[in-house]
Amino acid sequence: MIAESFARIFYRNALNIGLPIIESAEATRGIEAGDEVEVDLAGGVVRNLTKGTEYSFPPLTGMAAELVEAGGLKALVREKLG
Repeated sequence: MIAESFARIFYRNALNIGLPIIESAEATRGIEAGDEVEVDLAGGVVRNLTKGTEYSFPPLTGMAAELVEAGGLKALVREKLG
């Protein structure tokens, strides 16, 4: 999900269910309905393949990245507890 900003509680809940959250005002202004986009979460880049443009964002790191990679909090806890 890409937006200019998110309420902190929504942001946290999204990460807890493994939903990648990207805050990028320039991407939301540059992407239109029907555009094909590609997101590099680790690299912090959104590519608009339709228009040939790129937008950067702060990549997820630490626990946020772990949560998304694992598929959410429940999956991460299962993984850690074995």
